[in-house]
Order: sequence, then structure tokens, then C-alpha cells
Amino acid sequence: MAKLQNRFTTGTIQKDLDTRLTPNGTMIDAENFLVTTSEGSSSGVGKPALGNIKISDFNIVGAKTIGKAVDSTNEKVYNFICGDAADYIIETDLNTNTSVIVLQSSTNGVLNFR
Repeated sequence: MAKLQNRFTTGTIQKDLDTRLTPNGTMIDAENFLVTTSEGSSSGVGKPALGNIKISDFNIVGAKTIGKAVDSTNEKVYNFICGDAADYIIETDLNTNTSVIVLQSSTNGVLNFR
């Protein structure tokens, strides 16, 4: 089988095309990857986002992360967590490696991640 090699010079992700049709310089997927840009700049720098490193301990019983969102402008990650007693949105600041609960809801409340 042929070995595919690619240099990622454009910094774009193309998930819609077959990997054999993806243009050179384009990624097909990225995990735990954050692109930071300066205000008014059209270029950015890629760096690893916090992944499977425990950086907070909120003692959420039955916690399961069901999704996440990245705010690369403010260098924050939002985790959507389903717990046994409540659901949570937790904000992690990548600069300070600190986390805070932004929103907490009971299992029958607004978030209802079940």
C-alpha cells in the first residue's frame, strides 16, 4: 500500500474529501489542536490543546464528557459534562491551566445532556 505524506502549510482542515483527493498542505482531521491568532492577523500558530490531562477536580460523580468547544481567540476550552446528579459546562483557560464551572443544571434542568 502506498504511503501518504503531506506537509501542512495552509493550516486548513478538509474533512469532506476522500483522503486520496485532499490537496497537499491540507489536514483531514485534528484533535487536541488549537490555532491561536493575533488580532487582525490572517495567520496563526498551531499548538497542542489540553487533552487527557486532569487539570481540575470538581468531584462530579459519573462524569462523562459528551462534547467540547474551543474558543481560540481567548484560548479557552469549554467541556460539556454529563454527571449523575447534574450537567455542567466547564471553562478551561489554556493560559493559566485553571477551570471554572460556567453553568450547572440538574438532570431535569436546562442543559439536559441525557
